[in-house]
Amino acid sequence: MKNALLKVGGFDYVPENLRSVTFIKAAKQVVETHFASNNFYNKPGVVKRLASLGTVIPPAALMPCFQAYLIVLIGNNYGRSWDAVSIAEAELRKISIDRWIHFFKVGINKDEIILNELSGAKVRYLTEFLNQNGLNTFDDLPRKNKQLYNALLEGNRLRIEKFASDLLA
Repeated sequence: MKNALLKVGGFDYVPENLRSVTFIKAAKQVVETHFASNNFYNKPGVVKRLASLGTVIPPAALMPCFQAYLIVLIGNNYGRSWDAVSIAEAELRKISIDRWIHFFKVGINKDEIILNELSGAKVRYLTEFLNQNGLNTFDDLPRKNKQLYNALLEGNRLRIEKFASDLLA
């Protein structure tokens, strides 16, 4: 049944709990693939599968989907899977500003994987994405989250690493 729904893009019409569980499983698969061997080859398929689940991410699956798409956007020390990045960027652009604010208010400080990934030159992709997509005007954030957010907007790698470490602690 899931395969049939995927083929016709019918997941928007499925009960919320099934949608959420399906989105969360697909997002976890993206993260697992990111850390697995041969990830550059395998990542586009799992990201495409996540993106094909529906037009709106269910609220319960929002944070896992943010994590999955952002980890693809940021990449790893070896680079990025460009085919997967184009899909992830398109999906991240679909997320509403209020959901982005929610992520930076309460999501990022709980996301150990993203906080650990915010190091080195690879963070510039997130900086560019936020600035190029009008996601650079969030003011009402908790102090530590705001410090990290501002450092991300500036692309200041040392400050990003410091504030990410502070949030991890």
